[in-house]
Formats: sequence, structure tokens, C-alpha cells
Amino acid sequence: MYFFVLFFILSLTGCNLFSEDNLHNKYHIGIATTSMAQSEDAFMGADYFLKKYGDTKDGGIVVHTVFPDNFINEIETVISRITFLANDPLMRSIIVLGVPGTSIAFKKIKEIRPDILLFSVNPQEDPKIIQNIADFLVSIDIKNRGKQIPVTAKSLGAKKFIFLSFPRHIATTFMSQICENMKKSCKEINLEFIYISTPDPLSDSGIVGAQQFILEQTPQWIKKFGKDTAFFCTVNSEIEPLIKQISRYGGIFIEQYYPSPISCYPGAFNIDLKEEAGNWEKILRKIEKSIAKAGCKNKIGTWKYSFNFSAIAGLSEYAKRIINGEAKINSFEDLVLSFKEYSSNANWKGEYYFESDLNKKNHAMLYLDTYIFN
Repeated sequence: MYFFVLFFILSLTGCNLFSEDNLHNKYHIGIATTSMAQSEDAFMGADYFLKKYGDTKDGGIVVHTVFPDNFINEIETVISRITFLANDPLMRSIIVLGVPGTSIAFKKIKEIRPDILLFSVNPQEDPKIIQNIADFLVSIDIKNRGKQIPVTAKSLGAKKFIFLSFPRHIATTFMSQICENMKKSCKEINLEFIYISTPDPLSDSGIVGAQQFILEQTPQWIKKFGKDTAFFCTVNSEIEPLIKQISRYGGIFIEQYYPSPISCYPGAFNIDLKEEAGNWEKILRKIEKSIAKAGCKNKIGTWKYSFNFSAIAGLSEYAKRIINGEAKINSFEDLVLSFKEYSSNANWKGEYYFESDLNKKNHAMLYLDTYIFN
């Protein structure tokens, strides 16, 4: 009875009991990713976080916007979709899956809304530029993985190591660095390193053309270099046909550039994961059975958890905790705790970006140990 009397009095005085001003800690978090077609894991990470904390349209705190599939040729659209999120007066943080144009969008937002925390996962632009604009960045660890992957390949019997990429990718800082790190690692352990250029999935031939190239060439590569050849590829759309052919003709595949149990393997081995959705342990076991059935024991690996899923959801969680005063920005420990919210048993390791100013620790590089199936 008291509640209804109070509500009546407040309505007479023009006060809205449920207005945004009266809601405790009311704020919004924006997430911008590519589509399911370009990065299923990142999209799912954003969607999972949105469902956990609610869409702003339904009274929640999360807004999720998606870039066009051909984002490389639609940079203005990318920039506008990121900056549009800053028009929301309740926006307190924006998390972006790194694509070209992110640093420009961040710079525009900082000019009008310096109060918004700007985070990015896997930035594809010059680190020295975006590090000076973004509040915090997370990348997959190219230093430790660049050494670890060839070493793991050799431990599985590899005698040659093939690096597959294309000019657009290899021109970016992180792709070129992991390539050089792998080349150096191969030299140190006496493993022959071979670079092979593949079609760009965003070129005129498209994803279908790039995949057809991989399907046709992989058997030839294995015939020429041997079944004890390990492969590394920088783009997921080419990894799926690569794994298909490795399962048929031989070869070794350690892990994807962005490792994940749900990336490439379900398509390559025709695995339905609807019943296991969200349960990483069950997903891993089901994929492992399919890989064993295909005769690929001890030849194929990944991580127990998806990097892009964990990074998008985890970095968004990190932003939420900072806003709530539950975490400190630039705290490696708080960042890892936020990641573990979406990968409970993961042992995340890494360091701050090794070419950064030592006094500006706003770029973390993370990785997990490789999980070799069977």
C-alpha cells in the first residue's frame, strides 16, 4: 500500500521513479564486431555478453553493432557504426573487434566524449598509433606463440613448416611479426620454413575462390613436401578446407591464428554442436572423437577455449567492472579474472606488448597452451 501511495505522489510531482536518472549505476556498453560469416566466435562473444546483461532496447546495458562483411572496402561505414555508439548519452565504454578504421573512429569519439572507455580486441592497425588513442587493447600473443607453434609442430614429427598468407594480411604489423617469429623459431630448431602466398578472400575471387585454391593445392603441397609437413594459415576461411585435406592426405595442423574449438573444425568434419553449445568441455570432446575417427590423432590441435569469444566477452566484462569500480584499468590480474568469467578453467598467460612504452601498459598479449586432440 505504501508503494502505491509513494508512486502516486511522485507522479503528481512529475518525478519518474523508473527514469534512467533514478536507476542504480545506469550505463551502456557498446560492442562492435564483424558478422558471423567473418568471425563467428567474436560475434558469439558479443551476443553472449548481450544476453547476459540485456539489450538496451529491453532495459539492459548492451548495444551490439555489426560491420559489413566487406569491411576492408567500407571503412567509412565501419567508422560511422563505431562513432554512432558514442551518441548515446549513457554510453560509458565501447569494445571493438579490431578492423581498419578503428583508430580513426576512436580519435573522433575522444574529441567529443573523452569519458568513454575505448577498448579493442586484435587491433589491425599500427600499434603505436592505436595504443596512444585507445584506453586498453588485447591481442593474441604473437611473441610466445611464434616460438611455441613451430616447437610443438616439431615435437609431433614435423620436418617442414609452411606459412600460408597473402599480401593484405602479411602487411599488418601483427601478421608480419608472427611470421618473422615463426621463421626465427624454425631456424633455431632446424625446421625448414616455407612461405606460400594464397588468394585474399576479400579479393575478386572471394572466399569461394580462396577455398577452392586451398582444396586443390593442399594435396599437391603434401605430395611435394611430405606428410610430416606442418601448416599455419592466417585466415579462418582457408583453414577449414586446409584441415579437410590434411585429414585426407596427411600433414600436421597445430592451431588456428585465432584458436577456437568451434572455428573451422565443425565445418571440416561435419560436426553438429547445437546440443553442446556453450559447454566448451563437451564441444572439445565431441570434436576430438570426430578427429580420431578421421584418423588424425596427434596431428591437429587448438585451444580449449575460443580466443575471440573470450576476448570480446572478457574485455566487455573488464569494462563493466572498471565502470562499477570492481577492477582497475591496466591491471593484468583484473583483466585475466574478467576473461575467466567466460573461460573458467583457462590458464591465460602473456605479457604487455613488448614494443610499447614500458610506462604505458595498455596493451595485453594473451595466449593459452596448445591442446593437441587425442
